[in-house]
Amino acid sequence: MGTPTQRELRGGLLGLGLALGVIGLGLSVAPWLAGEVVERRRGGQAGAEERDPQAVRAYLSEALSAEGLQRKSSVEQAPGRRSEVWQTQPGTEMEALLDRLAERARAAGVEQHGQVRDELDGLLRTWAGSVAVDEVLILPALPADTPPPPSPNRRIRPLLAIVIAGLGEVAAAELVSTPLPLSVAIRPTRPASLRVARDAALAWQEVLADLRESELSPAEARAALPFCTGLLTGELSSGALQGLDLDTVLLAPESSNATPGHALLVRGAWMARQRALDDLLARLSHLAAQRGHTTLVIEHDAPALPGLLRWAQETGASRYRLVQASEIVRPVELVGGREELVRP
Repeated sequence: MGTPTQRELRGGLLGLGLALGVIGLGLSVAPWLAGEVVERRRGGQAGAEERDPQAVRAYLSEALSAEGLQRKSSVEQAPGRRSEVWQTQPGTEMEALLDRLAERARAAGVEQHGQVRDELDGLLRTWAGSVAVDEVLILPALPADTPPPPSPNRRIRPLLAIVIAGLGEVAAAELVSTPLPLSVAIRPTRPASLRVARDAALAWQEVLADLRESELSPAEARAALPFCTGLLTGELSSGALQGLDLDTVLLAPESSNATPGHALLVRGAWMARQRALDDLLARLSHLAAQRGHTTLVIEHDAPALPGLLRWAQETGASRYRLVQASEIVRPVELVGGREELVRP
């Protein structure tokens, strides 16, 4: 192969220069694009000027009312800051509503951030400059009950997984030995953690490690808890759980967009929080009918838990296919609420 000519060298250098220019342009535009993505759900501008909190609050009430929402409650959390609950009209799509509210806030120069929480709710935070003004929880209007189509075939019923969380402080043999299939999330290294894990395993329940108040790594948590096959976590930082084993079941209700690598992420898990039993059942039946499965995470000491388990035994078992969290994530076998299995 001969020595490159001067023209070939100039052409190669020109091509290299163009490539470097394109890369430089991409690097300069990337932050702007990232900012645009963030601003899609956030009104106002970064470093917005200080605003009168009362004026911002008045704007917020007017914007929510203009979208057809109704205020259900308002609680003073601190001087100048409230926590409010509003409800949508039936049929309102939460993602679209939050987008419209973001457009309104942007046009008004108000700093605002909205996100979907617990699969159905909208959480809206608003600032007057650097001062947080109000936190608004937007609830959908749901029917009291959304029964699935009657089916004698358990295989095509919608799937329901109940995860009981926060166990480990005291023994809970009676709770975990229920005939219902459950997933139990146990806090590692607590006084009764080992006993609860053993009792749950003997009752053929699924054992998960509750990492929400733990400083242990995922690997340490699984090693500290016998029979453990997965994790329940809170909010995840980017890449925090990369490298998990292929068989690790992962519930991250606070991080619906988690990317856990090859772990078995349970999509659509949501928190019961302090909701009453009627509200829990309405959400549960709505989500199960909407997507064919739902996973409810409830604290072991929640007032609604006894009623939920009673309903699951008396009514839920005849309407849904009760499963454990690991069964929800199977890609082929367990897709409920449809006549045919969905192949990947």
